[in-house]
Amino acid sequence: MTTPHQPLPTFRDAGINLKSTLFWFLATIAITAAITAIYVLTALSATQQQRFFDRLSNLQLPAFRPNFGLILDYPLSVQLHVFTIAIAFFSGLIILLSPKGTSFHRTLGWVFVLAMITTAGASIMMIRDFTTGFNFLHIFTVVTVVSLYLALTGIKAGNVQRHGSSMFWLFVGGILIAGAFTFAPGRLMWRMFFGG
Repeated sequence: MTTPHQPLPTFRDAGINLKSTLFWFLATIAITAAITAIYVLTALSATQQQRFFDRLSNLQLPAFRPNFGLILDYPLSVQLHVFTIAIAFFSGLIILLSPKGTSFHRTLGWVFVLAMITTAGASIMMIRDFTTGFNFLHIFTVVTVVSLYLALTGIKAGNVQRHGSSMFWLFVGGILIAGAFTFAPGRLMWRMFFGG
């Protein structure tokens, strides 16, 4: 419990350096772009290169055309998954931006934990609901369960650094990165937000 005279824990207390994290995130994007460029320039024929650059020059940002009713055509497991990940996203974002160690942090933290556990459970139920079985996104289910275990056992043991680091990387990997894959053109989230 913090007192008015104690400073609240920060990202630094949790072992998270936001500048370094942002640097490595941007560096990863730059390295990926460089590897893609080298591949395009060296491994593709002139015709393939021309097709690649033609497609690249014709890219357009999608128009925001939400159709949230589309989710009603999917099994309950998908609906539960999308609903609980939305709760986890917004509660996690608020937690990341709010002071740490307060009763608000702890209460909203439990909302986040329960939403992530339910999201992971729904992703396992989705395996049963679709004939495709496992796909690479189910790796994030394992990441979620392991990260939650590390975060909760860390805070129970008084290890604020492990707790904060596990929760931060769970948010980045389990929500932001996994979520980015779900917004690929043609997938449900893409169609819900951008149509087509």
